[in-house]
Amino acid sequence: MTNLFQLTGKTAIVIGGLGLLGRSLAGALADAGARVVVLDINDAAGQLFVAEEKKKNHLIEFVHFDSTLPDTYGLLERLMPFHIVVNAAYPRTSDWSLPFPDASALSWEKNVSMQLTAPCVLTTRCAELMKKNNIKGSIILLGST
Repeated sequence: MTNLFQLTGKTAIVIGGLGLLGRSLAGALADAGARVVVLDINDAAGQLFVAEEKKKNHLIEFVHFDSTLPDTYGLLERLMPFHIVVNAAYPRTSDWSLPFPDASALSWEKNVSMQLTAPCVLTTRCAELMKKNNIKGSIILLGST
C-alpha cells in the first residue's frame, strides 16, 4: 500500500495537526515520505509531537498558528512550497457544548466565524498561494458535528 501513496519530495501542512484526526493524518503523511508542517496553537504539545515523530525518522516540524486569526495567514507564504493542505482544526469557545437554550447568540456567532468563515478564508489563501507558485496539489477540509 505504501507504494501507492508515496509523497517523497512533497510538503504537507496540517492545520490543527495536534488534534485527534490531525495528529493521525500528520503521522500518515510523514509515513508516506512527505515533509510535514504541523500548524496548531499548543506549543508544548507541538514540540512533544515533533520529538515523537522524529524518533520514527519523520521529516516533521511544528509552527504555532491560530487558524481563527486571518491576520496571521501571512505565515503561509513563508511555508511555501506546499503541495498538500489538510485543515483538521476544530476551534471552538469553551461554552460550545452547552445545550442550545443555554448558549448565547454571541457565542453562536463566534463559533460560526471560527468553524465556517475562518476555514473558507484560510483555504482561499492556501489555494491562491499554490496557484501563484504554480503548484498542483490537494486541499483537504475536515468537518464534523
